[in-house]
This record gives sequence, C-alpha cells and structure tokens, in this order.
Amino acid sequence: MSKPKPTKGRPLGGRSRVEAARSGSSRPIFPIVIGVVVALVAITLVAMRLSDDDGGDGGGSGTLAPGDQAYGPVEVEGDDLPPWPDSGAPHIGMAAPTLVGETPSGEEITIAPGEDGPMVVVFLAHWCPHCQAEVPRIVEETDADGRIDGVQVVAVLTSSTAERENFPPGEWLAREGWKGPVMVDTDPFDETLPSQPVAATAYGMGSFPYMVAIDADGVVTARVQGEQGTDGIRALFATAA
Repeated sequence: MSKPKPTKGRPLGGRSRVEAARSGSSRPIFPIVIGVVVALVAITLVAMRLSDDDGGDGGGSGTLAPGDQAYGPVEVEGDDLPPWPDSGAPHIGMAAPTLVGETPSGEEITIAPGEDGPMVVVFLAHWCPHCQAEVPRIVEETDADGRIDGVQVVAVLTSSTAERENFPPGEWLAREGWKGPVMVDTDPFDETLPSQPVAATAYGMGSFPYMVAIDADGVVTARVQGEQGTDGIRALFATAA
C-alpha cells in the first residue's frame, strides 16, 4: 500500500512562505505539518498491520490457518511401523508412534495415539491426483469438530515439492475446507536426515493417499493406501471407533 502524500498547503492566513518570512513569522509551520502527516501515516500502517495479524484464519472452512510452511522438523517417539506390506498385516495390533512437529503456520503440533482418542492419520501429497480426489470425500464426511463418527481426522502433508501444483500444501487443504489438525513432514530432499520424509517413514507409508486407523489405546487397527471412496473411508474409521 502506497503512503498518501502530504498536501502541499499554504501557511496560516493564506500567505505564501515568502510572505510569511517577510512578515517576520518565526515559527516554521510547514515542517510541523509534514511531521504530523508522517506520524498519522505511521499510526495508520501499524493499525492495519495489527488488524491483519489478528483477523481471520486464512481461508478454508474457518478452522485451518493454512500458512505457507511446506516442511518442518519431526520427532518420532516409539517404534516405527513396518513398511507397507506386500501381503499379510503385521501392523495390526502394534502401537502407533507419536509424532511431534509443526503445522503449516509454524505452530507446534503433536499426534499422540493413545492420548488423543481414536484417530485416522491421513498422509497426503498435494500433487497426487488420488489425494486430490479423496480429500473432498473426507471433508464431506467430517463434522465441524474434525471427526468422522467420533474419530479424529489428522493430516500429514508429506513429499511436498514447489515444482508441482497446489504448493504450498497447507493452502491447498484450507481451500478444500479441511477441518482437522494438520502437520507438515520433513523436506524430502534433505539428505542430512536419516529418512525422507520422517513422519511418513515412521508410519510405513506406501502410496498416496495413505491412511492409518488407530484406536483409543493407540493401537493400529487398519491401514490402507490409494483411494477408498466414501464407503471405504467410513469402514476404515469404523475400525478405529
């Protein structure tokens, strides 16, 4: 926003500065006027900035502040789930690990199975067409508290890249109206990390979308990959409930 330019007015009495000087005026009116105008502009800009900081959550359904942070640090507490199996279900009955990380807006968030009640952790890639198709179905089934049949819906935005569509991913979910908590995974191109990305690896992610159902005791009841459709989504959440 450009700053309004101070009005080039005349000194008191309608006299020009030359006339004022000739009349013996000793008080510099013009600099005082300029100073007042500058001060008023500064106060207005500060007020506008405070209003921007306090107002609204940035879009979506009104429950998710999207932010533009695509990656963040992730700490894992507990044992990793085994990688997505080709056959069998060795993951059923295992304790799901706790994830400590950040939201797209940079706030700390903890995904704590066994402490936050039943949940389904949904791993999404913003560029994945199957995720783009599945997210509206999940949103449609989710209530205002971010739950489906009493089961919390939690998203982990993973494998993000600025070279693909819907980046940054937090803004994409906000546009879709996502209501539940959201965590961002680590940078998939960070070679200093032991695994890339950390959260997805800890949960043994297969292909996108990838969902892990966890009951109130923190135990894995099911995990699926790929589009499930509305019926499949409800069936998955029922295992956690």
